[in-house]
Amino acid sequence: MNKKPERYNPGEKAPNSGIYRQYGPRGGRTAETAVSVRGRQLPPTDGPGRTWGLDEESGK
Repeated sequence: MNKKPERYNPGEKAPNSGIYRQYGPRGGRTAETAVSVRGRQLPPTDGPGRTWGLDEESGK
């Protein structure tokens, strides 16, 4: 069973340091990324309903 990845809203504190990928309102990945440090606020997104998720592919 696949675990659903955690999503975070703009302005929330990043739970971990790393590269975060922006996801669209329906959960699709976008090309937008941001580097965030644990405990710092995540940046604004490009539109309403978008969220951030830790980019698990960046560690490969």
